[in-house]
Amino acid sequence: MACTIAAKEHDVPILGPVTLYLTFHMPRPVSVSRRYPNSAPDLDKLIRGVGDSLQESGILANDGQIVSIKAHKIYAAERGDIGVEIEIYPKA
Repeated sequence: MACTIAAKEHDVPILGPVTLYLTFHMPRPVSVSRRYPNSAPDLDKLIRGVGDSLQESGILANDGQIVSIKAHKIYAAERGDIGVEIEIYPKA
C-alpha cells in the first residue's frame, strides 16, 4: 500500500473545510517487539507531508482547508503494506 485515499465522490479540488483521518503503516524492524513505532519519523512531519501532497496533487485547493486531523502510526503487518491510508471528509 503506497497511499490509499477514501473520499466520497467530490469534484477536485475539494473546496471548503475538511477533516483528515490518517493511518501511517510503518516498517517493523526485525528486533522490535513493541506494539507502536515510537521513533522517527515524527508524526507531525508525516502529517505535514500529507497536507502538502494533497495540495500539490490538486485534491485540495489549499492545505489550509484542513480543520481537524486524527492521525496515528502503526507497524505494517506485511512489508508490502507500508504507506498511508487517507480519509477525507468535507465539513458541512
